[in-house]
Amino acid sequence: MAAEKGILAVQPPPYEIRDPSRFRSRQRYRRLVELLLLMGAFFEGLSECHAARKGSRGHNHGSSQRHNPRWNPVSGQKTPIVIRNTSLFDGESTLAGAFDIILESGVIYSVTPTKENNLIPDNSTILDVHGGFVTPGLVDMHSHHLLSTLPHLSAWNDVNERPLLGPLTPFVRALDGFKPYDPSIKIIASGGVTSSLVLPGSANIIGGEAYLVKNIPFPGIDEEPVVEELLLEHGLAEDGRQRYLKMACGENPKGIYGHTRLGLSWLLRSHLEEARELQERQDAWCQQALDLESARPHRMLRFLQSNGGRPQSLKLETSVALLRGQLNVNIHCYEPQDFERMIAVLHEFGVHPQSFHHALAAWRVPEMLKKLEKNITIATFAENALFKAEAYDANLRGPKILNEHGIPVALKSDHVGESNFAKYLAHQAAISHSFGLPEDEALQSVTSIPARSLQQHHRIGYLRPGYDADLVIWDDHPLQIGATPSQVFVDGLPVLRAISSSDTPSQGKRLPSRGTAPAMRPSLAKKEQEYLCDGSAGSTGNALDAPKSLHFAKYGVHLHDRAFTRARIGGITKTVTAPLGGGILQGVSVGLRVTEDASILGNGIWKDNVALHLTIGQSARASDTPTVSSGIERLRQLLEQGQGHGSESHSIYQQASNGSIPVVVQTYNEDDIAQLVLVKRDFPATRLVVYGGHGAPLVARSLADAGIPVILTGNRGAPDSWEKRNIPVGPPLTESPAKMLTDAGVLFGLAVRSDSKLHGLALEARWAGKYAGLDDTQAIALVSTNIRTILGSAGPPSSSGDTVDALTEDVVVWEGNPLSGEGSVVVAIQEKKVSDCWPDNTEAVL
Repeated sequence: MAAEKGILAVQPPPYEIRDPSRFRSRQRYRRLVELLLLMGAFFEGLSECHAARKGSRGHNHGSSQRHNPRWNPVSGQKTPIVIRNTSLFDGESTLAGAFDIILESGVIYSVTPTKENNLIPDNSTILDVHGGFVTPGLVDMHSHHLLSTLPHLSAWNDVNERPLLGPLTPFVRALDGFKPYDPSIKIIASGGVTSSLVLPGSANIIGGEAYLVKNIPFPGIDEEPVVEELLLEHGLAEDGRQRYLKMACGENPKGIYGHTRLGLSWLLRSHLEEARELQERQDAWCQQALDLESARPHRMLRFLQSNGGRPQSLKLETSVALLRGQLNVNIHCYEPQDFERMIAVLHEFGVHPQSFHHALAAWRVPEMLKKLEKNITIATFAENALFKAEAYDANLRGPKILNEHGIPVALKSDHVGESNFAKYLAHQAAISHSFGLPEDEALQSVTSIPARSLQQHHRIGYLRPGYDADLVIWDDHPLQIGATPSQVFVDGLPVLRAISSSDTPSQGKRLPSRGTAPAMRPSLAKKEQEYLCDGSAGSTGNALDAPKSLHFAKYGVHLHDRAFTRARIGGITKTVTAPLGGGILQGVSVGLRVTEDASILGNGIWKDNVALHLTIGQSARASDTPTVSSGIERLRQLLEQGQGHGSESHSIYQQASNGSIPVVVQTYNEDDIAQLVLVKRDFPATRLVVYGGHGAPLVARSLADAGIPVILTGNRGAPDSWEKRNIPVGPPLTESPAKMLTDAGVLFGLAVRSDSKLHGLALEARWAGKYAGLDDTQAIALVSTNIRTILGSAGPPSSSGDTVDALTEDVVVWEGNPLSGEGSVVVAIQEKKVSDCWPDNTEAVL
């Protein structure tokens, strides 16, 4: 029956069953999806066309009711903070009288005179600073922290993308190399720097995109290391954020890739031409698409079928945005010809840069810069110079000269570590002020001027209602040498510690007159004998084979360097210089005079052999001393050889072993320094001296007990190497290294490693003396008599046959107090003769 009813009949397989209506429905659905996708592509391209036409965005200055997009109710500021009785610099000028500041929800709510008895919000935390100075949070427009963390390790170094992608890398982003756990964030903030532009390095002509960050660790809801939450514009849509580009010219890309300036300019022009061609194709597409914006869908479809989507290139996207004026352009450049040619190339493509960075020779061509680019900012150093050919035309009065010609000057760090430490950005402003930059402009150089150049002057750089609640309470006038934040706020949050009403800095002091010469006051004459002991890595070779491997600095002396000019204006009369090289053994240092008339054949060398210099640590590792332990072993071998009966009396090693000359050991790590204590126990006659000594405060008691003095280069040091990772970074986060050494009873002096900072040796004494509780005489001793005691300074025999101290008769007379930054050298006297007179004259290029 089943067969009769057809149940068992053969049926066609299901896939052969065709329903024409269903087939046509699927085709219609497929066509509809394709149409929708094409329409989506059209309107996406159209949206990009509208965005491209916007160019650089404008800003509205907010009111006290403005919302800070970074604020959140979980980890953000919860209750109002009232800071009373402030001496206020508001980003433009220092206001007369006392002011109260109210912070609420990460925004400055009000700034009003204290005398008005302002209404205080409920549940407020009140800080009465009793006239203490308050400024906007400092703005550093050139830093590399987050890209290169502290301590420096190759695994964490992402500053430059080189050389694999070539000298043109606009498509890379600094953001992709950020390490949000970088200890630098809090250390930098402790110096009052609340915002930083973090840029790629200067290896490439176009280095990539830079990003502006707030220096506050783990600011998000979950208090986790999240890159996005560091960004100043976190909370804003990405298409509403300001974009920044890093470019470079001159020595860096030239040296890395082997091109001439001719070739570098051609590469840049060729790249920008390629980007312009893409821009023109995009503009042509957009013009047609905009004409079809209200047309029927079938016309849009035909347009897409004929022209495709809007032309795109991920590789060229940043460069096209540059041509459209959507990027804030920051250019690493030092010399006048490079400013001129870089501007010419960029103008060829309609690009206008916002700033030249470093720009140490800009002071020579201020009028040229004004004519070529009317809105250019010079982001420069106050004193860092002489470290390469491009940096040799620097001038300590450069910021003053540029300001007098109406060019905005921003001072920035170029932070990578101790050599350019962003924590001390305010000190750069103090240095430039001491060389003639007016007070308000000096403070603007680290607040409102960089904020304006970065196109963020609606949010940061000023202390006014509606701005982000970023500010610094100082323990002194911020341009005083040694001024340190007592509290820092970022988005209304205290960075240093929890706040209470007991947080009251000392009453603000009047800033001394700077940049002018006061009348000479003989009562301020001071006896000075300042030194520089500048050591670096030592020589290679068999350290026990002295005639072949021991180098003497006296054979390589060159006098009359630019560094000597800076030394003279800093009151330095003599220096100590060790040989350069690699390995544990540096050689024997020489004592030099810095007077203008000094010569090698005359009185330029005051002592042939000052000390035997060695280096212990990672930088001294070489084939014959591959470890730190082998370096300590080699030191012991040298001293043992010096004790041998076969040694001649004039042997350097014998003199080192028996204490006739000091043995200066450059080392930083506290454990390596402790090894020197053990060496001293076995060789008690040897006059061991620690140079560098960043970790010395951690073993200070042992050094004092062993009688080992320290020549400290790290009183304002940074933990920028693995060996320094545990060092005290100084106030306001830790005790001062100078205080720790003083309290332990260690004999120590101060030195600077950079030739460009010789003029500031007395200022380093001020930094140390302030926090170690030293009076002026004791502070000056750190850079004079203490060094003499540590190194010894016996010169050649006098005419009577007696050996005389080469420094006891050195005297420097100052106008003003050299420890406060307003002092000027009047006259220097050596060997009872005037050796220098007014070395700092207004025409001098310093």
